[in-house]
Amino acid sequence: MSDVGDDEGLFGALADAFDDAGESVECHSIVLSRQVPPIRLLTFPRHLQHVAAYVPRVLWPASRLLCDLLLADDRDKIFPTGDEGVLELGSGVGLCGLLCGHLTRGPVVLTDGDEGSVGVLRRNVELNFPHRDNVLVRKLPWGDEAALQEVLKDVSRVDVLVGADLIYEPAALSALLRTVRACLATTAARRFLLTFVQRSMVGVDDVRQVVETLNVVCDVRELVPPPVTTPDDASSS
Repeated sequence: MSDVGDDEGLFGALADAFDDAGESVECHSIVLSRQVPPIRLLTFPRHLQHVAAYVPRVLWPASRLLCDLLLADDRDKIFPTGDEGVLELGSGVGLCGLLCGHLTRGPVVLTDGDEGSVGVLRRNVELNFPHRDNVLVRKLPWGDEAALQEVLKDVSRVDVLVGADLIYEPAALSALLRTVRACLATTAARRFLLTFVQRSMVGVDDVRQVVETLNVVCDVRELVPPPVTTPDDASSS
């Protein structure tokens, strides 16, 4: 994966629309692989990652891990026909879902329970797929099965279920996995690809415990997060 590069000239007008808190919006063009075009991304600065309202609106490390998995040599097992439908939970700024849009011709739905993130997602979809009508954005709070069924009405098929860096507090874990179970039970998806960084509040053991209560099979593998390099990092080195 290449570094994240800043491109103020390309995204300036859109970034101005998101400067709703006196914070500068970052504009990135992210090269994940030579196999797909650079992904254009509006995000908020990482120093806001501990401000509750902005937690979903910054780029988190595990999203890079999920992109690695989706681009791995055996990705044909995930996208065997190239027409698979994808549902992403907790999309945040949408890096992984946007990548899926380049890996399949099928419908891709990016979801988040945060209204502000839904707005950011819509702008990022516009930036990357201005002429494609099957890359969608929908609001989806975890644990709300009625909301999930409304989302699924807009999608012809869901074969792949993904999410990155969704596990950060115990209270959200059970709701997330209830939504996962409901999706696996009502769509063609047969597994949920989730990457996360273990943190002090919740970790692998917590995931296993909740998974067991929901009667879902869990396969946990340890991965090494790639570094996330920004222009600020480069200038300070």
